[in-house]
This record gives sequence, structure tokens and C-alpha cells, in this order.
Amino acid sequence: ATAKVDALIDWIDTGSTAQGTSEDENSKYYPDMGSGYCKNGPLDFIEELLLIAGFDSTILYGDKNQGKIGIIDYIIIDTDGKVNINTAPSEVLQALGFAQDLADYIISYRNNKENPPIDKNNISSLKNESFYSRSFEDGEGAKIAQIVDNYLTTTSAVFRINAYSKVNNVRKHINCVVKLIPGSLYEIKYWNEE
Repeated sequence: ATAKVDALIDWIDTGSTAQGTSEDENSKYYPDMGSGYCKNGPLDFIEELLLIAGFDSTILYGDKNQGKIGIIDYIIIDTDGKVNINTAPSEVLQALGFAQDLADYIISYRNNKENPPIDKNNISSLKNESFYSRSFEDGEGAKIAQIVDNYLTTTSAVFRINAYSKVNNVRKHINCVVKLIPGSLYEIKYWNEE
């Protein structure tokens, strides 16, 4: 996993030296591709991961035969880096550092229509043990406070849309990412038809 993270960092950073070495990143990861293959800039679309050393379609899309889940449904490019607490699945909340029972409790809370929505006025309640109806373990409260303060938001501006259709024997899948622009309608960041 560390090699994949290093390759990803080297793909998006602006330097030309591989992580933790003095070696040129193109020579280390892409010896057959020549200089300049490593992008050294942000990802433009999630499928770009397939160009990075160590990443393959199983990581991105999963493998149903092996019971592996891909990451494509959990990551969107071109966001502010914060996760919307009102839409994030349990797996994403756990990846941020919430224990599974706390992540599942947040999902359950959101799904109960009798509860008020989590918004900018009450998101800080997620830092309190009383929200979860259980005591925090050692250090857990500080960890949750850091997650809430640094990685969560209550709104989204970037959305992934998957549309599927079938007419007779013809199937079509459109996958796009749309960003809402203040003062405008939207901007299409990514569009793919299969």
C-alpha cells in the first residue's frame, strides 16, 4: 500500500524526485515510458488512477467474483477535500477515522426522519459523546473533534451522476461529475459514455 501511496503522491506533486529517494520518479515507476510521463499535477478524473504505477481496475472498480469493492463510488475529484456528513456512506466515515459503530450511528441518525438534519449549526454535536449514546474510548473524543473540524462539511458542490438505460438490447451508461458554480448553474467536470 505504501508503494501505491508514494506513486500517487509522485503523480500529483510538482517535483520530479520519487518519494523517499533521490531517484527520478519517471525512472522509478515508468522506466519504459520515458521522461515526462509522470503528470506532476492534480487528477482530472478518477479513472486517471489507472495510469499510476500499482493501480489497476480491481482497485478502481472492484471484483465482484472476489467480493472486492472498488473505490470509484467513494471518491470524487475536484472537491475542497471535505466530506459531506449528510451523504457519506459508512465506509467513507470509517476511512476518515470514525469507529464502525459511530459511523453506522451517524447513518442511522440521518435516515431517521424525526431527527433534525445535520447542518452548520449543529455539526459540532458530533464531537459529543451524548450524540452517540455511548462513552468515547481513550483518545477517541479528540480524534472525532479533529475529524469534524477538519474533514467534514454539511453541503456538497460536486456530484457524481450515473445514468443507466436500456432500449431493446442496447444498454447505455453515462457517468459524469458535475460541479455547482456560485452565480452559475453548473460545470461538467467529467463525462464518460459506455
